[in-house]
Amino acid sequence: MTDESEQAGPGESTGAGGGQQADAGSAAGAGSRVEGDGGVARPDRAVGRGAGLPSDGGTGATPGADVDPAATPATEGSIFRPNGRSLLVYVGGVVGVFVAAGIGLGLGSNFILGFLIEQFVEPGANPTDSSLVSIMLLHNVVTPFLVGPLMAVGAGALIGRALPGRRLTATAIGGSASLVGFYLMTGLTLFLTINVVTQYSTGGAGGGGGLDQAALGKQVIESGIPAAVVGGLGAYIGSYVSG
Repeated sequence: MTDESEQAGPGESTGAGGGQQADAGSAAGAGSRVEGDGGVARPDRAVGRGAGLPSDGGTGATPGADVDPAATPATEGSIFRPNGRSLLVYVGGVVGVFVAAGIGLGLGSNFILGFLIEQFVEPGANPTDSSLVSIMLLHNVVTPFLVGPLMAVGAGALIGRALPGRRLTATAIGGSASLVGFYLMTGLTLFLTINVVTQYSTGGAGGGGGLDQAALGKQVIESGIPAAVVGGLGAYIGSYVSG
């Protein structure tokens, strides 16, 4: 019994030594693979060990490959494309709102004045001879001048919220878009309002409801300035608060 245990001892030590040699050989093989790959560890796909290293941050691009600048999405730092969208998109949105408001105000004024003229003005008479028609005409002419700055503030604030932290860009867009939008809205409203009075006037006389066209045009141009100012201020405040 003693001899057998003594004889088994060297065998066991020999087996352990063989295992150590096998492990050393595996480590050496792994080291050679690392050196062969330029010092970067690669996954051993045969035994499923290790995890692949991300090469492109999940974008599918090959490391070291050239990137096409045209294919690169616009960043928030782009001056002419804030948030990746053209400046014309923001300007067009504000102007579109003003145009829609001008059409609505103009058609509403046209319809109500036509109704009042048919109800209270004798056929062939000048529509402005009726006090009610004259008062309503004056009200409808003044309305776009009062509504314009309010719309400019609201539209500017929306532009500012869409461009948080970009105060100068938002201010420029809000002011310029409000100016153009105000002119279009006021022009549409006054055209549709005065047009109905001209249609009901005898032989086209009294066109414009007795209003001085040149003075009215000058007033429109002058009133566009405060609309642009408040539109720019609204955009600045909206961008400041959102940023």
